[in-house]
Amino acid sequence: RGINVSLLLLIIISTFSSCANEMNILEGNNNKQINFSVSVPVWNNTDSLATTKTSRAMPITDTSFGTDKSFNLIADQNDGAGNYNTLIDKESVSFINNIWQTTPSHYYWSGITNQTINFYAYYPSTISNVSHTAGSAPTLLYTVPSDASNQIDIITAINPNVSGSTATSTPLTFNHIFAAVKFAVGTSGLPSGTIKSITINGIKNSGTYTFGSGWTL
Repeated sequence: RGINVSLLLLIIISTFSSCANEMNILEGNNNKQINFSVSVPVWNNTDSLATTKTSRAMPITDTSFGTDKSFNLIADQNDGAGNYNTLIDKESVSFINNIWQTTPSHYYWSGITNQTINFYAYYPSTISNVSHTAGSAPTLLYTVPSDASNQIDIITAINPNVSGSTATSTPLTFNHIFAAVKFAVGTSGLPSGTIKSITINGIKNSGTYTFGSGWTL
């Protein structure tokens, strides 16, 4: 009987320990895990063509960001006195267990209101020339490839000064940072024929993009 009682106590202790671990994983010391709600505007055609602009390689057309995709995230956290450190540094965010969350690491809200967080997100995650200093908005150095088939549709999102006591999904609204240009001939434009050359003036093909501010061309 003594052995049975000891075994029962061991099972009870193990059960409580498992519950405690699960609470820490889900709540992060009684604070909620940081997760996101995501939306992406579509490309809108301004002419009579019903099809998506074909001069843009692989455009993002989801009315909400497709759950089959992942994006990268940068997050700076304020210590409450105006000093920032990088909490999340270019980590992947994916749709797992019905929420958008960083993978494989998870992060949690501090529970302290004035410990705010600035969020910066970008897609596709293969972009490598993003620079960042804690407390400042990231920058992207980019030159558009001359071959249209190699041009990518980059989208970004920011959400600054989010309260550290947040307990709901943080919204990220992505926007396209490029404009697509398309030329067409035929019944909807010029008469049918052969285009020998096209010259465009005043359009920039390189620059520095600052998240939340725009381009220096």
